[in-house]
Amino acid sequence: MHGEVEEIKPEYVPYPYSVRFPDGKRLAFSWDELVGEAQYQPVPEEPAEVSQGDPVNHPPHYNWLPGGLEVIDITRHFSFVLGNVLKYLFRAEHKGRELEDLRKARWYLDYRIRELEDQL
Repeated sequence: MHGEVEEIKPEYVPYPYSVRFPDGKRLAFSWDELVGEAQYQPVPEEPAEVSQGDPVNHPPHYNWLPGGLEVIDITRHFSFVLGNVLKYLFRAEHKGRELEDLRKARWYLDYRIRELEDQL
């Protein structure tokens, strides 16, 4: 996607960059998610025949949310660890291995809790 950095707020860790896109949407990014104009390489558009059931580009266990929202649209705004907690929670009832996914979510949540406890 190609957009314009509208605002930088260092206190909004880890996503201080606010980017506005031509369609009017505004999303937050970390410094390592942005690419400068000179480095920008457009990603080829998906073929029109790709369906919502495409297991690679649009797996059903990630795109069941209303309004065409996909799980990645939410998890990308969190750290890797907390993003995985959310990912496993969101897909738990939709992938067919609910107990396994809930255990994975708990593992990542416990990992983050240990990180924070170690900082005390």
